[in-house]
Amino acid sequence: MPKILNGDLVYIIYDKRRKWVRKAIEDTEFHSDRGFLKFNDIIGKNYGETARLNPSKLKVAILPALLSDTIYSMKRQSQIIYPEDIGLILTYSGIQSGFKIIEAGTGSGTVTSLMGIFCRPNGQVHSFDIRDIAIKQARKNIKMFKAEDNCSVELMNICEDDLDLHEIDFALLDLATTWEAIPKVVKNLSPKGKICCFSPTIEQVKKNHRVLKENQFFNIHTIELIKRDFQVKPNATRPKGRVNGHTGYLTFANRNSEPLLSTKYFSYYSPENIGYMLVHLGCSPGDNILLVCPKNKKTPLPKLFHEFYDRNGDDQSNVHVIKIPSHPDPKDIDNILRTLNLENMNFDGIIVDSINSNELVEKLHVFLENGRVLCILGQFIEIAKSYFDQMYRLNYFEISTCELIKRSVNIEQQGSYSTVEEKFNPGYITLGRKVIDNLSNSTENENKVKEPEFIETPLDVALNFPESMPKEEKKIDYANIRDDI
Repeated sequence: MPKILNGDLVYIIYDKRRKWVRKAIEDTEFHSDRGFLKFNDIIGKNYGETARLNPSKLKVAILPALLSDTIYSMKRQSQIIYPEDIGLILTYSGIQSGFKIIEAGTGSGTVTSLMGIFCRPNGQVHSFDIRDIAIKQARKNIKMFKAEDNCSVELMNICEDDLDLHEIDFALLDLATTWEAIPKVVKNLSPKGKICCFSPTIEQVKKNHRVLKENQFFNIHTIELIKRDFQVKPNATRPKGRVNGHTGYLTFANRNSEPLLSTKYFSYYSPENIGYMLVHLGCSPGDNILLVCPKNKKTPLPKLFHEFYDRNGDDQSNVHVIKIPSHPDPKDIDNILRTLNLENMNFDGIIVDSINSNELVEKLHVFLENGRVLCILGQFIEIAKSYFDQMYRLNYFEISTCELIKRSVNIEQQGSYSTVEEKFNPGYITLGRKVIDNLSNSTENENKVKEPEFIETPLDVALNFPESMPKEEKKIDYANIRDDI
C-alpha cells in the first residue's frame, strides 16, 4: 500500500468544487476556505485515507495526484488542450517507446509531458515555443510531471528556423499559423511519419488541408470531439444540460498511403474512447494494470494496452489480462479472486470491458491501490448505471459517466466545409477514484434528488391570508430583566 512521501504531489479533495493539487512538504501547511492541513500530519500515511482540516474538523481525502488531476490545476501562460483531445492525439499518433517527436507550440507543457511519458524509456520529445515566459513555466510543469528526462523545450520560431532533427515519427503543431510550419516540418519526418495540427477555427483547418495536400501528405482527416457527461440517478438518468460545445479541430495526416490507425478500432473500441481512458486512468508505462475482458468476444483492448503501457515484454508484462463470461456467475468471479490472491497483486488501474455484473466492483475493489482509478467501458447505459451505483456504495469519489461524440469534418476542393460523419452513442465510460473513508461532510447528499423549492408569490400570500388577524402578543423586554430573577 503506497505511503505519502515528503515531496509527493497530492490531490486534496473536499467536495466536487473544492479540489487542490499541492506538494506535501514537511513543516508546511495547506490553507483553504474550509480550514488548514499540516502536511506533517499526513506524510507517512496511506493514500486514499481521509484527514481532518483545522479548526473545522471537516474531512478531506488525500489521493495521489494523477496526470488528469494536474492538467487543470497547473500554472500556465496559454490555453490548454482538453484531456479528450490529448487522448485522441495519443491514439492517432500511435505513440510508443522509442518515438521521436516534434512539438511546435509548447504552451503549458501538458501534452509535451504526456507524450514524453508514453514514449519512455527510449523516446524523446523536442518542443519549441517563441515565448520565453511560456517556456519557463512549461519546464516547471514538465518537471512536476517527472517527464524532464524525455522532454526538451527550446526557444525557437519553427516557422522560420530550420531544425537539425531527422527521422521524426510524429509532429504536433499547436500554433496560430500551423500551415506555415508544415513545409518546415515535412523535411524532418520519417517516411512513415505522422502529423497533427490543432486549430480552434475552421478557417485555419482549410489552410492546413491545402498546405498538407501541397506537401504530398496522405489520409488527411479532421476531427472535432465533444464530451457529453451523464447524470446517473434512480429514474433520472440523462445527459447533463451543459456541454462544452467546441474545444478545437484536430487534423491528422501521414507521409505514406498507409491508414492513419495501425490498429483496427471498431464499435465502442474507438480511438476517442481508448484515448480518453489513457489520459484519465492516470497510469504511466510500467504501472501494473488489470484488464478484465469478456470471453468469446473480439476486443482490441489487450493489444492496445500492451502497446501503450507494457515496458517489460511478454514474459513479465505489467498489463494483466483476465477473461471471464460477459454475464459471470459467482464461480467465475471467485476464480478471478483466487488467481489474484495467489499472485498477491495490487494494481495502479483496473479496466473492465463490458462485463455485466452487480458484484464485480466489490470483488475487484480490494486489488486497486488507494486513490487510483477504476474504469468501465460499456456499450449500453445500463452497464454504466450498474457500475456507477456499485462505486457509490463503496464510497468511490469523482464518479462520472460520459460519452464522446466524434464529428468528422470534410473540406471540399473549393474550400467549403461540411460535417460528413457524426457518431453518437459510441459507448459509455464510467470512472471512479478509490477512497478508503466516506467524505460524509461533502458527499452524503451528492446523489440525492433535491425537492422542488417553493417560491412564495403575492397571490399565494393573498390566498393564505387569515380572515381575522390575531391580536398581537405582548413582547417581553428581555434586556431589562434582572439577572437574579
